Amino acid sequence: GVIALLILLPLCHFWYHYAIVFFSAFLLDVDHFISARSFSLKDAINLSTRPISHSITFAGALGLVLWLIFPETILPLLLFISVTSHVVKDAETGITPILWPLKLRKIPHFFYIIIEILLFIGIVIISSPSNPFNP
Repeated sequence: GVIALLILLPLCHFWYHYAIVFFSAFLLDVDHFISARSFSLKDAINLSTRPISHSITFAGALGLVLWLIFPETILPLLLFISVTSHVVKDAETGITPILWPLKLRKIPHFFYIIIEILLFIGIVIISSPSNPFNP
């Protein structure tokens, strides 16, 4: 949640933006309990693979659906970036379906850092007042 907040800081203008970003980034892990079919923390964190919702494919689909429903808001972008940031962080472990249905499951730590920095730079560019598409 904190990493997603740092990345999206330039776009967050209201208190609820911060809440959406923070909670969406860590509420994504609720799917661990659903996949484990258990409320046990031990079962939830010992899955052989993370659920499909831990993929950039899911983040993109979620962002697209929300953009179709809320085209005039930054909500789709906030959720897409916060979920993508979470997935990229989790991809260091090797059990995350990063680009589901492809079998890519792990990225090196330096690549995670590069992707997070690129996400931040992209948000800075998007939020620039000179950007004609600034939400």
